[in-house]
Amino acid sequence: MQSVLRSWLALLLGFTGRSSRAQFWCVTLPMGAVFYALTKDVTPETLSGLFIFLLSLLALISIVASSVKRLHDMNWRGWWIIVWYFAMYVAVAEALDRKADTEGLIFNAVLLMPGVLLGLVPGTHGVNRFGREPIALRSN
Repeated sequence: MQSVLRSWLALLLGFTGRSSRAQFWCVTLPMGAVFYALTKDVTPETLSGLFIFLLSLLALISIVASSVKRLHDMNWRGWWIIVWYFAMYVAVAEALDRKADTEGLIFNAVLLMPGVLLGLVPGTHGVNRFGREPIALRSN
């Protein structure tokens, strides 16, 4: 039982090792939905709830950890995720400043592409500097 719990915690909150595309989607989609549901109508009153804040933080950390492990699977350093999240932050700030128009929708769709690519591009085969291939780990 402890090994199963440890495996889930490593999958959700671990920043080391590699992650398969299936693991990425199994973490990112549900946690993204949780994060969106908890933060879509954020007001000072709802944000002050410690439980809501902690769940939002847990969901966000899980998404970032999963993204870092996918970058590791492609033999990239996890720090590259900062570039993507900074670009997303700029896009959200830009979208809030102006109304949704065609240019803004295209801009936001382009910013979503790295996340989609993380879930679609296969990782490096065999061992890389971040560990063994996640699919190989399952077969052993």
